[in-house]
Amino acid sequence: MVARDANNEAEAPVKSGGGRKRLIIIAAAVLLVLAGGAVAAKFLLFEKEPTHEPPAPHAEKIETLELESVVVNLADQEETHYLRITVVLAFPGDGHGHGGRPGR
Repeated sequence: MVARDANNEAEAPVKSGGGRKRLIIIAAAVLLVLAGGAVAAKFLLFEKEPTHEPPAPHAEKIETLELESVVVNLADQEETHYLRITVVLAFPGDGHGHGGRPGR
């Protein structure tokens, strides 16, 4: 079908049938938005099921030995500054207070 104006000059043909392609694109966009919303709702609204962790292996008993405090002069030329250090050693033990060594 060719449209003609008052002077009987031929114009460009009128296109039709582009509505179906446009409808398919709109439907695909709507489906994509709905799918994205469903995924977002799943992650944000629904709680995750708690995972069952295996029982922890038997933990070793840790014993500590606190050594004496040591005072160190920091050798500042203008003022006197000191640093007090207390060292605590941690080691595996059997809970009997002798560090796992028999006879002590």
